[in-house]
Amino acid sequence: MQLLEANSQADALALYDRLRGAGYAAEIRPVKSENAMLYRVRLSNLPSRADAQALANMLKGTLGVSEPTISM
Repeated sequence: MQLLEANSQADALALYDRLRGAGYAAEIRPVKSENAMLYRVRLSNLPSRADAQALANMLKGTLGVSEPTISM
C-alpha cells in the first residue's frame, strides 16, 4: 500500500517517522522519474487485499495520510 508519493525526501521521512512511531513497518522507496527523485512511503507484506483496504481506511486522514492506494 502506498501512503505518500513526495518530491521532498523530508516530507517522506516525516511520514515514515510518524508511521514507525505508531508501530507500522513503513518503508521509503526512492524512485527516479524523468525530471526528479520521488519518495514513496509504503506499507508492504499485508496478508490480503481486504486487510490492506481496512488499514487504508483506518489510516486515511490520520498521521498525515490523505489518499492511500492499494496495489497487489
